[in-house]
Amino acid sequence: PELAETHLSLGWVLAGTFEWEAGERAFQRSLELNPNLATGYIASAWLHAVLGRFEEAVATQKKAIALDPLGLLTNTDAGFWLWVAGRYDDAMAQLRKALESDPNHARALFLYGWAALGKRDFATAIDYFRRAKAIEPIWIGGGLGYAYALAGERAKAEAELRLQLLPKDFAHKCVCGCARAREASTGKEVTTMTRKSKCGCGCVASSKGSAKRPNSKTKKAGK
Repeated sequence: PELAETHLSLGWVLAGTFEWEAGERAFQRSLELNPNLATGYIASAWLHAVLGRFEEAVATQKKAIALDPLGLLTNTDAGFWLWVAGRYDDAMAQLRKALESDPNHARALFLYGWAALGKRDFATAIDYFRRAKAIEPIWIGGGLGYAYALAGERAKAEAELRLQLLPKDFAHKCVCGCARAREASTGKEVTTMTRKSKCGCGCVASSKGSAKRPNSKTKKAGK
């Protein structure tokens, strides 16, 4: 017999190889077989959002919430889709429900910060990013630096975005960023121990995970 979970897993495999239509059909089939499969609606909502169908993602996620109203994942994802849809107040309300289940859930705190940024509530955004960073310091730091930059706190932004220390297994990557009004950049991966590459903000990223600004006065080797 066909199993809803089998089609759900197939949908994730297909979506993972960018076969969007086939993936969507697999997700839909899983829900035909089991209309009460909350994870099927979560998966479908994710795919809708990936394809830019944000309001459809929100509507689909609501079906997951109806089946799992207290679920941390269902409420966090719902807040995510509301945020990308530009519905910042609704996103914050939804994320508050997620945080009622787990006040220390880094992803929910992080998304709440982004929703607050959408409302240009910099103080709230910084507060939530700081709380999230205390839990997940590696990937949250950029959001906090970005919030500081938008708030006009350049020194704090640069402190967050420049020369971030990474664990050894990430040492071949540069995580830098110049405090800009509208963007923060992440360094490109360096594949050898001697090679250097330029990351998005124009700094020179070394294979040891450090980053420094190119010195215009420095002459090229051999000249």
